[in-house]
Amino acid sequence: MASIGHFNAAAASLRTEATNALVNINVELNLFTKRVEPPQEYVGVGQHLAPTRRHEAQEGARHTIARKLGLLFKDNRMLPSTPELIKAYGLRASEISRSSAANPRGNVSHGAFAGMIGADATTLWAAATSGRPALQCHLLACLLARIWEPAEATSIWVEIVARRKDELKLKLAEEGELGQDVLHAVVEEVLRSDLRDWDASVRAWMRVADSVMARQQTQAHLIVDNLSLPVNAKPDTYDSVMSAWSSAMSQMENLLRGIPLQVHRGDILLALLSWHLYPDMQHLSKEDRYIKQRDPLLEGRGILTFGLEPSPRVERDYKSVYWALPLSHLRYYGRLPVTRTRSVRTSDRERITIDEMLWAMVSAYIASWDDGSIPTEDLLGFVGDVAMKLHESYKFKSSSKSTAPDPLGKKNENLDSWLMMISRICLEYKNRLDEERIRKLKAMGQRFGNFVGGPFQNIFSVSKYLEFAQKLEDKISLLREITASRFKADGKTKRYEFLIIYRRSYVDDSAEGKGLKFEIYEYATACPEYGVEGSLSRISDTTLSHRRWISVKLNDSVGPKYLETVKRRLEEIKNMGEKATGFSDSSALFGHHRRKRMVYQQSSANPNELIYIHNPRREAREVRDRGHHKGDRDYVWMKAHTGAGPTVEFDVVHGRIDSIALLRRRPSAVVHQEGKEPPLAQKSERSTCDLSGKRITQLFHPDAVDFSKCAKALALQFTVKHNATLLGMTFIESLYRDSPGATVDVRAVQFDFNKALWLNSAIKQLTSKKAVLVDDDHVISRLSVQGVDTATCFACIAMMETGSYNLNPDELQNVFAIGAADSLYIASALVEDPTCNIACPVKRFIGTIGRAGMAFMVPPKDPEIRSYDTIDEWYQYDHKEFDGTMEDCFEGTSLHLSFSEASQAVNVDFSGGRDVEAYFLETLISVHDRKTWIAELDILGALRSSQDRLIRALLGSKPCSCSADSARRSKIISIDNFAEMIVPPRQAGIIRANGNWQARLAAASICIAKGYKVILKPEGTCWGCLSKASIGDITVASIVEGTNDVVIIL
Repeated sequence: MASIGHFNAAAASLRTEATNALVNINVELNLFTKRVEPPQEYVGVGQHLAPTRRHEAQEGARHTIARKLGLLFKDNRMLPSTPELIKAYGLRASEISRSSAANPRGNVSHGAFAGMIGADATTLWAAATSGRPALQCHLLACLLARIWEPAEATSIWVEIVARRKDELKLKLAEEGELGQDVLHAVVEEVLRSDLRDWDASVRAWMRVADSVMARQQTQAHLIVDNLSLPVNAKPDTYDSVMSAWSSAMSQMENLLRGIPLQVHRGDILLALLSWHLYPDMQHLSKEDRYIKQRDPLLEGRGILTFGLEPSPRVERDYKSVYWALPLSHLRYYGRLPVTRTRSVRTSDRERITIDEMLWAMVSAYIASWDDGSIPTEDLLGFVGDVAMKLHESYKFKSSSKSTAPDPLGKKNENLDSWLMMISRICLEYKNRLDEERIRKLKAMGQRFGNFVGGPFQNIFSVSKYLEFAQKLEDKISLLREITASRFKADGKTKRYEFLIIYRRSYVDDSAEGKGLKFEIYEYATACPEYGVEGSLSRISDTTLSHRRWISVKLNDSVGPKYLETVKRRLEEIKNMGEKATGFSDSSALFGHHRRKRMVYQQSSANPNELIYIHNPRREAREVRDRGHHKGDRDYVWMKAHTGAGPTVEFDVVHGRIDSIALLRRRPSAVVHQEGKEPPLAQKSERSTCDLSGKRITQLFHPDAVDFSKCAKALALQFTVKHNATLLGMTFIESLYRDSPGATVDVRAVQFDFNKALWLNSAIKQLTSKKAVLVDDDHVISRLSVQGVDTATCFACIAMMETGSYNLNPDELQNVFAIGAADSLYIASALVEDPTCNIACPVKRFIGTIGRAGMAFMVPPKDPEIRSYDTIDEWYQYDHKEFDGTMEDCFEGTSLHLSFSEASQAVNVDFSGGRDVEAYFLETLISVHDRKTWIAELDILGALRSSQDRLIRALLGSKPCSCSADSARRSKIISIDNFAEMIVPPRQAGIIRANGNWQARLAAASICIAKGYKVILKPEGTCWGCLSKASIGDITVASIVEGTNDVVIIL
């Protein structure tokens, strides 16, 4: 007993000493900056990492956090040894890093951002140089980033780190010892901000990896989307994460060792999507499918089998692989923990390309036509061709002085147009409908898209066809078809209940007619009739056929050409297989039916209608008809002032009386007192018959309709209010046109663009500059980024990146770049010569700034400029006379990017979360002359200077081939270094930085900041020629010589 007591006492003493050591331990920094040799498979990652990122990964904060996490989870009994997984992942990561398209190298063309260009593999390289446990932590970071939002993933990291520390402290208390390096990791604080940046770097890497492995990733997603599996069902966050982490690594290790697996949980599926390793799969269902992924790293290894009967599901059906966890560290306030469930289903979590977004939205746009009556492929071909035809027929109003008409749209070829966009998307995707992803994007767009009404402002309707169709018989055939399908289905249609009225125009080119025009009204049955006894042609039979009547004038005013035309027309009708009859003003038209005599007679006042008179034996003293139109109700009222019969009214079902119309007799006639008008109908019979997609494609083809009329109708009906989404889609296409690898959040598809502040800003800017046609709120289909400021473009990009941010461009006026995930969106003015004509205000590059969230980079409020005030710097400036030669005297100039600690949250609606999702970040763009700091620059602010401060009027000047002598004796000096620029010269000077865009950009910014007047001189021109040019009524020479301001020619 004594020995046991002494043993216990000694153990207690040891534990006490260890605990005190834990509290008072002095952490040595070199423990967390220690670098280990990375596995050979990862060397390619380091070789293709930007120098600044490699330094950060090996010696900076990323390396420190990787070491801390690796030490905390070192020797964890829950985490297996996975040498094959570590090796395979390194080979895949090196393969991805070698992609020049996804991982470009920064160079001089990227200016101050050169060090941030390229794939962000910082966290991966930090883990590779921190040991195998750190690499396993990187794999966990990929799992969490694939399925959880950034704030949620960060909260999970905070919780598992805290729980792991508690676990290690308990182990120390129970066992009395821990490894020295682990003790350091336990006592050292792990900041939430470091974990958030760790997660952000992993997300940026995964986006790049997704783009390189796009084909395999898409196929894997389509498979996973058709399953429904939980990652696991553990209710505790730490237990659930550790179990999923361990299980996923173990299963992937077994697959790499050639051991086949059956899928019962979603952890391994989440892993293959996160680590970009693709085993062959076998799907057991009604028909067994073997899915060969052709991944060289897993070819011939284990096969993943899924599709076995799952366990009964509970509660809600989260399709695909899903994970539910309680998050205790997500918010500061409220009921905690917050339980969240996330899925990797494509429609919820995956990003889509710009063209895929446009495809989904175009699918929503044409959804009403995609009714199954015609194959979608044929419909897309039709829409694409029609949109192109409308674009060509559209008479765009140019901002140029030319007013020449452009009926064929030859000037339209280079204009951004929603018509061109729709045509391109339809024709591009119509042959890809066999791809499952394309079909799912189509279904998603039709479900969530924000379009109201039919395509092309509903100009492809029955009423418009009656206006645009080139052949009269085509119009009549359509009206008869509608009557047969809509009004005769019950077989109870009364005789002559429907009539078609139309007029035909002719020209009397005879000598007597002298080219005069005349019109002839015709009437036709809408439904085929049996034989009818007519007052002019006593014919009676039982043949079912159509009949037409021609209104004939039988008086002295008509000439032989008129009668010849009528006769020829009667023969044409008979040759078409229809009965034809002519009738005069005073003759009854046709006779009895079912022992009840009915007579139709033409009005003598206006030959637009036939009048039904109940008793024809009594001669009508006067017949009068009138047309009424109130609101949206059209009908024709006719009355005979004899009291012989009731008044008959016909409603206009389709068309117009003065062109072609389908009429329907009202069901009951009402006798009215002589001279009094009948009341308006309570309900209009005008039909809004919707044509099927198939019928539209049959009717509206270029040979059948006049597309110039279609385009005109489209222009009249196209308004900003009802077509904001189309204009927004055109703007987005224009903005991302030169960014083929860009992706957007899928939720952007369902955003209501009528509420998009950036779109409202773009329209206002372009309309104020007359860059688009505006006429009573009608805007033509052109809306591009040209003429729109960078703030509006950045606001649009923020919405596309997140699917939700609706920022006011006015609040982004000072922003010159955005850092978001794997992308840098930079104002084009920062990476171009100040004299360049910029096509798009913003450019996208693959790269990151190494910080979490969306960073809106802004310059300091008062940028600093080096001063040359001390006498010992006198030798740096000379200000010698300009000798006419242009050379680059600023070869040592370079631009650099750095960040101050100043930041401010962007208002994106307060969520109560712990993390700032979007923020303004004070960013310093510094210009150096070799190693010497010169100034901080506000480039956008300088280039936005007024015309009297920054003169651009000479940029259109043509190059010249003058010699240097032409510019001598021009009374200007040479400025050959920054000292000569910053110290105010006593006369006008010309900066000699020929061909050095970074130096010229820095010079423009510095000179504007110093209050100088800057004249931008285009490349290839000499000062001798430009000094003789005029800007308005003022010569350039007078500007240089006749002002008290310092003038700099750049």
